[in-house]
Amino acid sequence: MNQEISELIKDPLFQLNLAIWLALPQPIGKGFVYPLFHKSGLSVYLIGRLLSLPPSTKLKIAEESDFQDGAKPDIILEKDSADRICLLECKASSFAEDYKAARQARALLLIVGPILSEVLGLQIGAHKEGILCYLTGWDQTESLEQTLMTLNNKIMTKTNLITGDFGCFGLKPTETGLLLDYPDKVKRFLSIHDEPPVKIMDILDGTDPRFYYSIPYDPTVSQSEREGAFSRRLVFDKELSYIIAAIGEAAIPSSVVLTIDDILNFVTSGLYDKWVDNQARKPLKKMVRDYVTKIFSGIGEMLRNKIRDDPNRGWAISLEDHNTKEIILNHLMKFKPETLDFSERVLPGLFDE
Repeated sequence: MNQEISELIKDPLFQLNLAIWLALPQPIGKGFVYPLFHKSGLSVYLIGRLLSLPPSTKLKIAEESDFQDGAKPDIILEKDSADRICLLECKASSFAEDYKAARQARALLLIVGPILSEVLGLQIGAHKEGILCYLTGWDQTESLEQTLMTLNNKIMTKTNLITGDFGCFGLKPTETGLLLDYPDKVKRFLSIHDEPPVKIMDILDGTDPRFYYSIPYDPTVSQSEREGAFSRRLVFDKELSYIIAAIGEAAIPSSVVLTIDDILNFVTSGLYDKWVDNQARKPLKKMVRDYVTKIFSGIGEMLRNKIRDDPNRGWAISLEDHNTKEIILNHLMKFKPETLDFSERVLPGLFDE
Protein backbone atom coordinates (compact mmCIF):
# COMPACT_ATOMS: atom_id res chain seq x y z
CA MET A 1 0.00 0.00 0.00
CA ASN A 2 1.25 3.51 -0.84
CA GLN A 3 2.18 5.00 2.53
CA GLU A 4 1.94 8.63 1.39
CA ILE A 5 -1.62 8.26 0.08
CA SER A 6 -2.55 6.48 3.32
CA GLU A 7 -1.57 9.63 5.20
CA LEU A 8 -2.92 12.01 2.58
CA ILE A 9 -6.48 10.66 2.79
CA LYS A 10 -6.58 11.93 6.38
CA ASP A 11 -5.81 15.49 5.26
CA PRO A 12 -9.07 17.55 5.05
CA LEU A 13 -7.69 19.68 2.20
CA PHE A 14 -6.97 16.57 0.12
CA GLN A 15 -10.47 15.30 0.91
CA LEU A 16 -11.98 18.64 -0.11
CA ASN A 17 -10.16 18.65 -3.44
CA LEU A 18 -10.97 15.01 -4.05
CA ALA A 19 -14.68 15.76 -3.60
CA ILE A 20 -14.38 18.62 -6.08
CA TRP A 21 -12.59 16.41 -8.63
CA LEU A 22 -15.31 13.78 -8.28
CA ALA A 23 -17.91 16.42 -9.20
CA LEU A 24 -16.09 17.93 -12.20
CA PRO A 25 -16.38 16.72 -15.81
CA GLN A 26 -13.26 15.00 -17.12
CA PRO A 27 -12.32 13.39 -20.44
CA ILE A 28 -13.32 9.72 -20.47
CA GLY A 29 -10.32 7.55 -19.67
CA LYS A 30 -7.98 10.54 -19.33
CA GLY A 31 -9.04 12.13 -16.06
CA PHE A 32 -6.82 12.05 -13.00
CA VAL A 33 -9.86 11.11 -10.91
CA TYR A 34 -12.87 9.06 -11.98
CA PRO A 35 -15.71 11.67 -11.93
CA LEU A 36 -18.18 9.51 -10.01
CA PHE A 37 -20.24 12.41 -8.66
CA HIS A 38 -20.39 14.17 -12.02
CA LYS A 39 -21.51 10.96 -13.77
CA SER A 40 -24.24 10.64 -11.15
CA GLY A 41 -25.55 14.15 -11.82
CA LEU A 42 -23.89 15.87 -8.87
CA SER A 43 -22.14 19.22 -9.18
CA VAL A 44 -20.53 21.75 -6.83
CA TYR A 45 -23.20 24.20 -5.65
CA LEU A 46 -21.18 26.16 -3.07
CA ILE A 47 -18.01 25.74 -1.02
CA GLY A 48 -17.82 26.86 2.61
CA ARG A 49 -21.30 28.41 2.83
CA LEU A 50 -22.48 29.23 6.37
CA LEU A 51 -25.97 27.80 6.85
CA SER A 52 -28.01 29.26 9.73
CA LEU A 53 -30.88 27.56 11.49
CA PRO A 54 -34.22 29.41 11.12
CA PRO A 55 -35.39 31.47 14.14
CA SER A 56 -38.25 29.04 14.82
CA THR A 57 -35.79 26.14 15.06
CA LYS A 58 -33.43 28.14 17.27
CA LEU A 59 -36.27 28.76 19.71
CA LYS A 60 -36.98 25.04 19.99
CA ILE A 61 -33.34 24.23 20.80
CA ALA A 62 -32.65 27.32 22.93
CA GLU A 63 -32.33 25.28 26.11
CA GLU A 64 -29.98 22.75 24.53
CA SER A 65 -26.33 23.78 24.99
CA ASP A 66 -24.96 21.17 22.61
CA PHE A 67 -26.32 22.82 19.43
CA GLN A 68 -24.78 25.46 17.17
CA ASP A 69 -26.98 28.17 15.62
CA GLY A 70 -25.67 27.12 12.23
CA ALA A 71 -22.92 25.21 10.48
CA LYS A 72 -20.60 25.48 7.51
CA PRO A 73 -20.33 22.25 5.48
CA ASP A 74 -17.18 21.95 3.40
CA ILE A 75 -19.11 21.49 0.14
CA ILE A 76 -22.74 21.63 -0.94
CA LEU A 77 -23.42 19.29 -3.85
CA GLU A 78 -26.54 19.60 -5.99
CA LYS A 79 -28.26 16.96 -8.12
CA ASP A 80 -28.91 17.87 -11.75
CA SER A 81 -32.60 17.33 -11.08
CA ALA A 82 -32.23 20.24 -8.62
CA ASP A 83 -34.43 18.59 -5.99
CA ARG A 84 -31.72 16.95 -3.87
CA ILE A 85 -28.82 18.43 -1.94
CA CYS A 86 -25.84 16.77 -0.26
CA LEU A 87 -24.03 18.58 2.52
CA LEU A 88 -20.54 17.08 2.45
CA GLU A 89 -18.19 17.39 5.39
CA CYS A 90 -14.55 16.24 5.30
CA LYS A 91 -13.10 14.65 8.43
CA ALA A 92 -9.76 13.06 9.21
CA SER A 93 -11.38 10.77 11.78
CA SER A 94 -14.56 9.99 13.65
CA PHE A 95 -15.55 11.94 16.76
CA ALA A 96 -17.43 11.42 20.00
CA GLU A 97 -20.68 13.03 21.17
CA ASP A 98 -18.89 15.57 23.37
CA TYR A 99 -16.55 16.86 20.63
CA LYS A 100 -16.97 20.26 18.98
CA ALA A 101 -17.56 18.46 15.68
CA ALA A 102 -20.65 16.85 17.23
CA ARG A 103 -22.21 20.28 17.84
CA GLN A 104 -21.71 21.05 14.16
CA ALA A 105 -23.14 17.64 13.20
CA ARG A 106 -26.32 18.26 15.22
CA ALA A 107 -26.95 21.48 13.31
CA LEU A 108 -26.24 19.83 9.95
CA LEU A 109 -28.59 16.93 10.74
CA LEU A 110 -31.37 19.46 11.35
CA ILE A 111 -30.51 21.50 8.26
CA VAL A 112 -30.89 18.52 5.89
CA GLY A 113 -34.34 17.89 7.32
CA PRO A 114 -37.59 19.64 6.31
CA ILE A 115 -36.08 23.12 6.95
CA LEU A 116 -33.48 22.72 4.16
CA SER A 117 -35.29 24.87 1.55
CA GLU A 118 -35.80 27.64 4.11
CA VAL A 119 -32.14 27.51 5.16
CA LEU A 120 -30.99 27.78 1.55
CA GLY A 121 -33.24 30.80 1.05
CA LEU A 122 -35.30 29.27 -1.74
CA GLN A 123 -38.49 30.85 -2.98
CA ILE A 124 -41.79 29.80 -1.44
CA GLY A 125 -42.99 26.54 -2.92
CA ALA A 126 -39.52 25.31 -3.86
CA HIS A 127 -38.61 22.06 -2.15
CA LYS A 128 -35.32 20.22 -1.77
CA GLU A 129 -34.50 17.05 0.10
CA GLY A 130 -31.13 16.74 1.74
CA ILE A 131 -28.62 14.26 3.06
CA LEU A 132 -25.59 14.82 5.29
CA CYS A 133 -22.50 12.90 4.21
CA TYR A 134 -19.05 12.68 5.74
CA LEU A 135 -15.95 11.91 3.70
CA THR A 136 -13.34 10.11 5.79
CA GLY A 137 -11.03 7.11 5.93
CA TRP A 138 -12.61 3.70 5.41
CA ASP A 139 -11.61 2.62 8.92
CA GLN A 140 -13.52 5.56 10.45
CA THR A 141 -16.90 5.16 8.75
CA GLU A 142 -18.44 2.59 11.10
CA SER A 143 -17.62 4.62 14.20
CA LEU A 144 -18.77 7.85 12.56
CA GLU A 145 -22.05 6.32 11.40
CA GLN A 146 -22.69 5.16 14.97
CA THR A 147 -22.00 8.64 16.35
CA LEU A 148 -24.36 10.21 13.81
CA MET A 149 -27.05 7.65 14.65
CA THR A 150 -26.74 8.44 18.36
CA LEU A 151 -26.83 12.20 17.75
CA ASN A 152 -29.81 11.84 15.43
CA ASN A 153 -31.83 9.79 17.91
CA LYS A 154 -31.15 12.22 20.76
CA ILE A 155 -32.15 15.22 18.64
CA MET A 156 -35.52 13.71 17.87
CA THR A 157 -36.04 12.57 21.47
CA LYS A 158 -35.09 15.89 23.08
CA THR A 159 -36.57 18.36 20.59
CA ASN A 160 -39.19 16.48 18.55
CA LEU A 161 -37.60 18.10 15.50
CA ILE A 162 -37.26 16.13 12.26
CA THR A 163 -33.78 15.53 10.94
CA GLY A 164 -32.56 14.43 7.53
CA ASP A 165 -30.76 11.33 6.36
CA PHE A 166 -27.01 10.81 6.73
CA GLY A 167 -24.18 8.50 5.69
CA CYS A 168 -20.43 8.22 5.11
CA PHE A 169 -18.13 7.99 2.14
CA GLY A 170 -15.05 5.93 3.03
CA LEU A 171 -11.66 6.31 1.34
CA LYS A 172 -9.53 3.17 1.15
CA PRO A 173 -6.04 3.11 -0.44
CA THR A 174 -4.79 0.00 -2.23
CA GLU A 175 -1.52 -0.91 -3.92
CA THR A 176 -2.66 0.61 -7.21
CA GLY A 177 -5.27 3.21 -6.38
CA LEU A 178 -7.86 4.73 -4.12
CA LEU A 179 -11.32 3.23 -3.54
CA LEU A 180 -14.50 5.01 -2.46
CA ASP A 181 -17.08 3.05 -0.51
CA TYR A 182 -20.57 4.14 0.54
CA PRO A 183 -23.72 2.54 1.98
CA ASP A 184 -26.79 1.70 -0.04
CA LYS A 185 -28.87 4.51 1.47
CA VAL A 186 -26.38 7.08 0.16
CA LYS A 187 -26.27 5.39 -3.24
CA ARG A 188 -30.06 5.40 -3.52
CA PHE A 189 -30.62 8.95 -2.25
CA LEU A 190 -28.03 10.47 -4.59
CA SER A 191 -28.65 7.98 -7.44
CA ILE A 192 -24.93 7.26 -7.61
CA HIS A 193 -23.99 5.65 -10.89
CA ASP A 194 -21.68 2.81 -9.76
CA GLU A 195 -21.82 -0.03 -7.26
CA PRO A 196 -19.41 0.45 -4.34
CA PRO A 197 -16.55 0.25 -3.76
CA VAL A 198 -15.43 2.29 -6.78
CA LYS A 199 -11.84 2.88 -7.84
CA ILE A 200 -11.71 6.66 -8.12
CA MET A 201 -7.97 7.28 -8.50
CA ASP A 202 -4.94 5.52 -9.90
CA ILE A 203 -1.81 5.87 -7.79
CA LEU A 204 1.05 6.32 -10.23
CA ASP A 205 4.70 6.30 -9.23
CA GLY A 206 6.13 9.82 -9.26
CA THR A 207 2.68 11.48 -9.38
CA ASP A 208 1.72 13.82 -6.56
CA PRO A 209 -2.05 14.49 -6.54
CA ARG A 210 -1.57 17.67 -4.53
CA PHE A 211 -0.28 19.52 -7.61
CA TYR A 212 -3.80 19.29 -9.05
CA TYR A 213 -5.58 20.89 -6.09
CA SER A 214 -8.46 23.17 -7.12
CA ILE A 215 -8.37 24.68 -3.62
CA PRO A 216 -4.61 24.64 -2.92
CA TYR A 217 -4.90 26.26 0.50
CA ASP A 218 -7.66 26.90 3.03
CA PRO A 219 -6.63 28.92 6.11
CA THR A 220 -9.54 27.47 8.10
CA VAL A 221 -8.37 23.87 7.64
CA SER A 222 -6.03 22.32 10.18
CA GLN A 223 -3.08 20.70 8.39
CA SER A 224 0.26 19.29 9.41
CA GLU A 225 3.18 21.74 9.18
CA ARG A 226 4.45 19.88 6.12
CA GLU A 227 1.13 19.92 4.27
CA GLY A 228 0.44 23.54 5.22
CA ALA A 229 3.80 24.73 3.90
CA PHE A 230 3.28 22.71 0.71
CA SER A 231 -0.18 24.25 0.20
CA ARG A 232 1.03 27.82 0.67
CA ARG A 233 3.91 27.19 -1.74
CA LEU A 234 1.39 25.83 -4.26
CA VAL A 235 -0.65 29.05 -4.02
CA PHE A 236 2.50 31.05 -4.70
CA ASP A 237 3.53 28.90 -7.68
CA LYS A 238 0.08 29.22 -9.27
CA GLU A 239 0.02 32.95 -8.57
CA LEU A 240 3.43 33.51 -10.15
CA SER A 241 2.54 31.47 -13.24
CA TYR A 242 -0.65 33.54 -13.67
CA ILE A 243 1.30 36.83 -13.53
CA ILE A 244 3.93 35.58 -16.00
CA ALA A 245 1.21 34.43 -18.43
CA ALA A 246 -0.74 37.71 -18.12
CA ILE A 247 2.32 39.82 -18.88
CA GLY A 248 3.71 37.42 -21.49
CA GLU A 249 0.46 37.46 -23.50
CA ALA A 250 0.03 41.25 -23.31
CA ALA A 251 0.28 43.43 -26.42
CA ILE A 252 2.69 46.36 -26.63
CA PRO A 253 1.93 49.04 -25.60
CA SER A 254 -0.73 48.16 -23.02
CA SER A 255 -1.56 48.16 -19.33
CA VAL A 256 -1.88 44.77 -17.62
CA VAL A 257 -4.34 44.80 -14.72
CA LEU A 258 -3.83 42.12 -12.07
CA THR A 259 -6.75 41.94 -9.65
CA ILE A 260 -6.64 39.84 -6.53
CA ASP A 261 -9.95 38.22 -7.45
CA ASP A 262 -8.68 37.25 -10.92
CA ILE A 263 -5.52 35.78 -9.43
CA LEU A 264 -7.51 33.78 -6.88
CA ASN A 265 -9.93 32.60 -9.55
CA PHE A 266 -6.93 31.18 -11.43
CA VAL A 267 -5.40 29.73 -8.25
CA THR A 268 -8.69 27.96 -7.44
CA SER A 269 -9.25 26.67 -11.00
CA GLY A 270 -12.27 28.89 -11.57
CA LEU A 271 -14.05 27.95 -8.32
CA TYR A 272 -13.43 31.19 -6.42
CA ASP A 273 -16.99 32.49 -6.95
CA LYS A 274 -18.39 29.26 -5.50
CA TRP A 275 -16.07 29.46 -2.48
CA VAL A 276 -18.10 31.80 -0.28
CA ASP A 277 -16.33 31.30 3.05
CA ASN A 278 -15.16 34.82 3.96
CA GLN A 279 -13.26 33.47 6.94
CA ALA A 280 -11.01 31.70 4.42
CA ARG A 281 -11.14 34.28 1.61
CA LYS A 282 -10.03 37.29 3.64
CA PRO A 283 -6.65 35.96 4.84
CA LEU A 284 -6.11 34.31 1.45
CA LYS A 285 -6.47 37.70 -0.23
CA LYS A 286 -3.91 39.16 2.15
CA MET A 287 -1.55 36.27 1.46
CA VAL A 288 -1.86 36.79 -2.30
CA ARG A 289 -1.21 40.52 -1.90
CA ASP A 290 1.86 39.86 0.26
CA TYR A 291 3.25 37.41 -2.29
CA VAL A 292 2.80 39.85 -5.20
CA THR A 293 4.43 42.63 -3.19
CA LYS A 294 7.43 40.39 -2.52
CA ILE A 295 7.61 39.31 -6.16
CA PHE A 296 7.87 42.90 -7.38
CA SER A 297 9.96 44.22 -4.48
CA GLY A 298 13.33 43.50 -6.10
CA ILE A 299 12.48 44.62 -9.60
CA GLY A 300 14.34 47.93 -9.50
CA GLU A 301 13.13 51.46 -8.84
CA MET A 302 12.77 52.49 -12.48
CA LEU A 303 10.48 49.57 -13.30
CA ARG A 304 8.60 49.82 -10.00
CA ASN A 305 7.40 53.23 -11.20
CA LYS A 306 5.59 51.40 -13.99
CA ILE A 307 3.62 49.30 -11.48
CA ARG A 308 0.67 51.08 -9.87
CA ASP A 309 -0.67 49.43 -6.72
CA ASP A 310 -4.34 49.90 -5.89
CA PRO A 311 -4.93 48.54 -2.35
CA ASN A 312 -8.59 47.84 -3.13
CA ARG A 313 -8.17 46.08 -6.47
CA GLY A 314 -4.66 45.02 -7.38
CA TRP A 315 -1.97 46.22 -9.75
CA ALA A 316 -1.74 47.99 -13.12
CA ILE A 317 1.51 47.36 -14.99
CA SER A 318 2.40 49.77 -17.80
CA LEU A 319 4.14 47.97 -20.67
CA GLU A 320 5.28 50.85 -22.87
CA ASP A 321 7.75 48.90 -24.99
CA HIS A 322 9.15 45.40 -25.57
CA ASN A 323 12.25 46.11 -23.49
CA THR A 324 10.16 46.88 -20.39
CA LYS A 325 8.13 43.73 -20.93
CA GLU A 326 11.22 41.53 -21.33
CA ILE A 327 12.92 42.93 -18.23
CA ILE A 328 9.83 42.35 -16.08
CA LEU A 329 9.37 38.81 -17.44
CA ASN A 330 13.04 38.05 -16.88
CA HIS A 331 12.72 39.18 -13.25
CA LEU A 332 9.60 37.06 -12.70
CA MET A 333 11.09 33.91 -14.21
CA LYS A 334 14.25 34.26 -12.13
CA PHE A 335 12.41 34.82 -8.87
CA LYS A 336 13.42 32.22 -6.29
CA PRO A 337 10.51 31.00 -4.14
CA GLU A 338 13.08 29.53 -1.75
CA THR A 339 13.64 33.09 -0.45
CA LEU A 340 10.11 33.11 1.02
CA ASP A 341 8.96 31.50 4.26
CA PHE A 342 6.00 29.20 3.62
CA SER A 343 6.08 27.65 7.09
CA GLU A 344 3.93 30.28 8.81
CA ARG A 345 0.22 29.54 8.85
CA VAL A 346 -2.14 32.32 7.74
CA LEU A 347 -4.71 32.77 10.48
CA PRO A 348 -8.38 33.06 9.44
CA GLY A 349 -10.79 35.81 10.40
CA LEU A 350 -8.29 38.59 11.15
CA PHE A 351 -8.46 40.73 8.03
CA ASP A 352 -10.89 43.00 6.28
CA GLU A 353 -12.40 42.02 2.95
